[in-house]
Amino acid sequence: MKAQIVFYSSMALSLLCLLVMCSWRFDFVSFVHFGEKVATMKFNTALLFFITGVGIFLAERKILAIKYSCILVLITASLTLLEYLLYINFGIDQLVSEDHYSQDSIGRMSPATAVSFMLLACSPLIYGRFSPLRSVLRYLVTLVGMICFFRHLLEIPNNYIPYFFRSMSVYTSFLLLCFGVILDFHEKKSVLYQLLFGKTAASQMFRQMVMLLLVIPLLAAYVIQYLATQGQLNLQFGLTLFLCVFCSLSVAYIVNLLSKFQQNEQKLAVHRKNLIQKNKELKRFKSAVDDVSIISTVNADKEITYVNRNFMDITRYSESELLGENHQIVDIPERDEKQFMEMWADLHAGKSWNGDMKCQAKGGDHFWVHTTVVPYLQSETGMQKFMFIRRDITAQKLEQEASEENKRVLQSENAFLTSFAYTVAHDLKQPLETVLGLIGLLGAKLKEPIEKEATLTQLMIHVNNSGLRMKRLIEDLLSFARSDRRVGFTSIDLMETCRGIVHDLAAQIESSKGEVRFDNLPTIIGEETNIRLLFQNIISNSLKFVPANHQPKVEIKARVEQQFFHFQISDNGIGVPEDKLEEVFGVFSKIHGISQYPGSGLGLANCRKIVKAHDGEIFMTSEEGKGTTVHFRLSRQLKEKAPVAQTQD
Repeated sequence: MKAQIVFYSSMALSLLCLLVMCSWRFDFVSFVHFGEKVATMKFNTALLFFITGVGIFLAERKILAIKYSCILVLITASLTLLEYLLYINFGIDQLVSEDHYSQDSIGRMSPATAVSFMLLACSPLIYGRFSPLRSVLRYLVTLVGMICFFRHLLEIPNNYIPYFFRSMSVYTSFLLLCFGVILDFHEKKSVLYQLLFGKTAASQMFRQMVMLLLVIPLLAAYVIQYLATQGQLNLQFGLTLFLCVFCSLSVAYIVNLLSKFQQNEQKLAVHRKNLIQKNKELKRFKSAVDDVSIISTVNADKEITYVNRNFMDITRYSESELLGENHQIVDIPERDEKQFMEMWADLHAGKSWNGDMKCQAKGGDHFWVHTTVVPYLQSETGMQKFMFIRRDITAQKLEQEASEENKRVLQSENAFLTSFAYTVAHDLKQPLETVLGLIGLLGAKLKEPIEKEATLTQLMIHVNNSGLRMKRLIEDLLSFARSDRRVGFTSIDLMETCRGIVHDLAAQIESSKGEVRFDNLPTIIGEETNIRLLFQNIISNSLKFVPANHQPKVEIKARVEQQFFHFQISDNGIGVPEDKLEEVFGVFSKIHGISQYPGSGLGLANCRKIVKAHDGEIFMTSEEGKGTTVHFRLSRQLKEKAPVAQTQD
């Protein structure tokens, strides 16, 4: 509102001055000259007012022209004053238009006008430690204009007025009064504007005092002056009456004002007491919030301006490392950009925002927080700020992730158990049916005369073989069921383990004239029985699955890969078809006939469970007719722990 008042007022006054200049230039007598005894506003005066108004007008449009206009006004006013002091003529008085109306100082502005212009022009040019003088100069100009304007308004005779004030025209005094006020409004912190249009108690008091000290005295002075000129009132009595009335009104106003001050002081004391109590409650509330929450604030440039102790504790940054930084200092590199864009869109729209965020502390550790962000305006500056209130939910997130992982594992195990039950039922059913069939056949034979003892013996051998096969299946199933138990981890020397396995398989190796080679195998942490079973199953398969009359060769290698030991057991056997490389790890999976390569089909399935129990993985590469390599990785992060007592199955 202040800028609009200055802009439109300066524009209106500039147009008025332009009209006065046109009247001089084109001789509009009625607009310029009001009578023989009334001072006339000169062309140069109107021109300087016009230049001042244009300078203020352009300054409100961010065009820095007011300094140049003030310099031009100062030079012209100074030359005019020098003409009065030195009794010389610089030829600037009637340079554009001739003055046919003035009796003395033809075309020349009055001394009061020149001095006022000098003060008015100096005001915007003063800076630095002398800046307070700017207000003093403006107030002097305004005072001169007010005195001269009220003198014309009250029609005070010239013989009662000093020459300095009576030589100024009514137009000039009015414009000086207006431009003094406008220049004060043009200041960034205009005291006069705040008093006239403010909503504070001081502004209300000032507006009341304007009525008491300006309007009422002016009306009273006009009435007394009128009655005195008409001969109806003695001037001295009138001045005495004016003084008594004015003093009485002033005293009454001051008493009323002091009474209100006293009442306000009492109210202020009550409010101050309540405010102190509220501040104590707010401090307790802030302390409670700080104890349980992670709090920070950022400014409109997203720079951190405040952090509490909990924020520094969870991020491991000091206050000096955080203040002035962007919140990205605690963001993870792979943060959700869409989430952040939605958050800032809501905040700039004046809405609060809630959500979960994954953050990164100093050193790289991650943590989860539930975040509430509230936008607010800082009371001192009016700048927008944002308060982040966080709650550590890392434990809940880890528990949630573990629950989801357990759910996924459980679903996988349930699917596996369904397939496992079906396969077990199918594979156990076959030898059982064979036994039952042979027993039935044996019963039928016993009803008949036995022609040959060999027939009975052959039937009994088949029954025994089927029973032994079922026993092996059950033993392998029990071994398979135990293979993923972490009953106790110890240090295992794999060189010693493999030597023991070769010793146990000596008969198989000698009969096939095979060879098992290994060297530089590491010492690992694991469940000793299962690790031995893992290596033994794979080595045994490598010795077994070879073409007839072929000497098997098995080689064991190991290398370190970051957090794992990578083992490779290679052979020169019959190989595995490419489409069966994953199937062979299934329960009771056999890709060759039992008569050709006997076995239960649980060996590699058992190996997969053992590797998984050691936080690893197993897979196979093969080329039919040339051999197979079994790869498996075992974790290097496992720790030794004592075995737990197990109940017998």
